[in-house]
Amino acid sequence: MQIRANALTERGGDTVVMERLTEGLRQRGHHVDVDLNGSYEPREYDLVHLYNFCTPEPTEAFARKNVQQNVPYVVTTMYEDWPLFFNPMAATFLVFEKYLELGQPKHGWEQMINSVRGLPPAESQDNAFTAAHAQALIATGEFERNAILRDYPNTKRAEIYHCGCEVGDRGDNGDLFRNTYGVKDFVLCVGRLEWRKNQLMIEKALEDSDLPVVYLTSGFTYQPQYEALMRQFRRKGKSYYIGKVSPQLLASAFAASRCHVLPSWYELPGLVNIEAANYGTNCVVTDYGTIRDYLGDDAYYCIPDNVKSVHDAILAAYHSPRNPALQDRVKQFTWSAATERNLEIYQLALEGSGYRGLATSAGISIPQAPQGSTVNRFKAACEKLEAIQQAANAYTGVTFPTLQTPAPVAATPEPVAPPINRFKLACDNLERAQEEATATHAAVNKLTGPDSELVTPLNEAELTAAYTEADAASRRGEYEVAINKFEAILRRNSREVRAARGVAIQYLATKRFWEASEFFRQAIAISPKDPASRTGLASAEWNLGNRDLAFQGYREVLREKPDHVATISYFVGACYELNKMPELEEALTRYLDFDSENLDILFALAGCFYRQGKRYLARQTLAQVTAKDKSYNGAAELLAKLDSPEVIEVTAVPTAAAVPSPGFAPTVNTAPAFQADPLPPVVPTTSPSFERAVEVEELNRARKYSEALALSKSRREDPSCLAEERALLSILSAEAFALKGELELADREFAGHINDSRYGYRALTGRAIVLAERGSWGEAEQVFQKALSLNPKHDVAVAGLGMCLARRNDMVGAWRQYQQALDLNPENMRALLGAIQLGYPLQKLSELEGSLARFLEFNPGNLSILYAHAGCCYAQGKHQDALSQLEKIKIFEPEHQLANELLNRIQTESGVKARSY
Repeated sequence: MQIRANALTERGGDTVVMERLTEGLRQRGHHVDVDLNGSYEPREYDLVHLYNFCTPEPTEAFARKNVQQNVPYVVTTMYEDWPLFFNPMAATFLVFEKYLELGQPKHGWEQMINSVRGLPPAESQDNAFTAAHAQALIATGEFERNAILRDYPNTKRAEIYHCGCEVGDRGDNGDLFRNTYGVKDFVLCVGRLEWRKNQLMIEKALEDSDLPVVYLTSGFTYQPQYEALMRQFRRKGKSYYIGKVSPQLLASAFAASRCHVLPSWYELPGLVNIEAANYGTNCVVTDYGTIRDYLGDDAYYCIPDNVKSVHDAILAAYHSPRNPALQDRVKQFTWSAATERNLEIYQLALEGSGYRGLATSAGISIPQAPQGSTVNRFKAACEKLEAIQQAANAYTGVTFPTLQTPAPVAATPEPVAPPINRFKLACDNLERAQEEATATHAAVNKLTGPDSELVTPLNEAELTAAYTEADAASRRGEYEVAINKFEAILRRNSREVRAARGVAIQYLATKRFWEASEFFRQAIAISPKDPASRTGLASAEWNLGNRDLAFQGYREVLREKPDHVATISYFVGACYELNKMPELEEALTRYLDFDSENLDILFALAGCFYRQGKRYLARQTLAQVTAKDKSYNGAAELLAKLDSPEVIEVTAVPTAAAVPSPGFAPTVNTAPAFQADPLPPVVPTTSPSFERAVEVEELNRARKYSEALALSKSRREDPSCLAEERALLSILSAEAFALKGELELADREFAGHINDSRYGYRALTGRAIVLAERGSWGEAEQVFQKALSLNPKHDVAVAGLGMCLARRNDMVGAWRQYQQALDLNPENMRALLGAIQLGYPLQKLSELEGSLARFLEFNPGNLSILYAHAGCCYAQGKHQDALSQLEKIKIFEPEHQLANELLNRIQTESGVKARSY
């Protein structure tokens, strides 16, 4: 089996098919290996099975190697008919962007959607080499097979198999899902949020309906901009966005729902549709693709770009009783049957190629079929047919036989439903639904009209006042009031990441972890790289019991920001609970690349080595800790364990690491976006007395702010406390106050140390952050400047000053600050994002390109910055350089939508072709 390199990390339908067939073949005694990167030699196998025409470059690379080694291969094509749907799909997404930008003017929808009808068809994907040399192309249904024969008429054989779908226990009646999420009688949609799945059309079709809609999204999308539009869409009813759920909850969701809807632009066939049918759920599906081969006339079909078609099909399915015939129909589609059918195709492929495999090379005699047998007669007939076809080609000059491209489906304002749908529509009480929609029309117009809150965003002063009120309610413990106030901000300013995160934090404080996770997801949709929101989401998932998912969330944050202090703390706790020591070792080592003097992290690494039995490395690392602080808490205990004759299993996190629980401690994060934590981590000196400051710092990292404040106070009152340590403890207290949202107290503490010779610049930076959080950007700018007068190389303050200048529209000054911050620290992400925002309008593309390149030297796998670098090169006309960066993206993520769009644009405009990836 050969499949795209990221098939296991970024799973799709091709992954599921490959895994289930592999399982079935192995159960039948066949030897199967899975090759993701071409490391296996085809000559060692009898047959190779490739996957996916949607990733033409890696699939062709596999095919060429097979051809070179004269090994037959087949391909499960999953071939999407781009000429039919791709251009209308992309254009409809742009229509939705404009529709939301204008405040959802329903009177203008038809004009907007009609403007994109009649577009020329897109070009087909180029799989010519792979198709021509395959012994068989395998389709999921007749529609796909016809598209293959139309676009690749020289293929040797196009066969059909049917995907399998086997579901677990059907005993739950939906109570588990209803009780967990508090929603019933809902419309269900399972699938990643993306334009091909077309979920925005569900929102539009039910814009005036009060039916609840539940989206089970798996918590991942290739198109965060699409998810952002989904969450921004306002409709009368409520839409729920739920991430990854257990198989039991998924089964319960199908049982609890009134219907499952997936109005995709194309499906082959859409395994979730078959899964829903297996549970007996009424299904609304697209008529583009092969799903009709599976569901027949027992589903409700719709046209993807027609609102009325989607609306009518949903209401018909929602108000109809469940159809036992649908469930009975799909029982035939099992993975066992799919495996048997693939084995039949393998046999045809091997016979057609004449390949005898390893048995021949080993000198083993293979019995031949008797003369005149069915096999030989079939082969003779095929050879005769091939000769006739070659003669016809020579005579006519064209490939024979040829298939005409089917005419595109005509989009009409009111499509005619199939007979089964018309019958069901007639049986349903749709008149009542129409009356309800008419009754709410005025109310909806009021909500979305010119005087609506939705289209009148808060200005800067109003926004500052609104945040002040919300934060105050949160500090008083009035969580419901705070939720309402943060949500009010979101209704007016839907792109406020701080408001979405604020709602999530209130839900965490009241242990409503599912609601918290959804609002963290909304914050991430607005700002996909925000580490605070992503860490919060991981912590919510941890508290929901999704510990593996939470672990991956922490890990992804640290891969992009290895020195994010809050995340590393939670990650240590998660790794110890899940026994993920190699992963912890990697994260701690990367952190130390940024801060090699952090004794807490060094000690945690020593404990990690010890846990893995790497006693020599543990001893070496512990020696680094004790060389800097001989009395470091916990060091003697760990050294004693290392000196013991046998390794004793460590069952807890080393005490000196003071690692918090991986669960997120609910606090109000008042730091502005350019710095998640007001102060950098404390670096203890060799003085034993500074251990007390370290303990306070550890409490702050654990979100135990009240305990940190109490300990700091008691230590400062100790007569033995040195003046230098007392100043540091006071700054740590200020940080605790700031993170608690008590800005006045924080400001007062910071103010007492702004003239401190050692820590003054940090106190000033903290004070500037407080001022910026209040919206006092002018004062913040002055304080950042004072901090820089004490330490001109403090890149956080330099970037902060840049934000202040940008706030007052001094773009040139802001650009200089961002560049200075990047000179000090090429990985300062806030400065880099600011430079990206300003580089284009200021025509500083050459300098921006240099900054992006320096960042990529340290983070070569950051796809977002690779894409930004490609865009910068493209804007300067450096097409080959842009292609080079796009090629790197496609190595990691072949289906990266934005990279593919830019790649196509460059090839169209310049004719420069990209290399195979």
